[in-house]
Amino acid sequence: MTSTVRIDLERTLASLSDAEKLELIEHLARSVRGTSALSTAGAPRPSWHEFLNEMTQLPVVNAADGWSARDHDQVIYGSAQ
Repeated sequence: MTSTVRIDLERTLASLSDAEKLELIEHLARSVRGTSALSTAGAPRPSWHEFLNEMTQLPVVNAADGWSARDHDQVIYGSAQ
């Protein structure tokens, strides 16, 4: 990157809002991962409810140790009073 390009980028960044900077970060992250930034720019993001639904489908018992998630939580955080 040349110093001229860097100066132009710094000027552009200074003129962007926080929301625009976050959008730029997401665009750059997609380009680094090799995902087409243009094809995913308008794609809907998973909702919080979809994320929670996915989490509830995870197993609650580790087959290797036989402990439930509640057992692990009690060891780490103590039992609920």
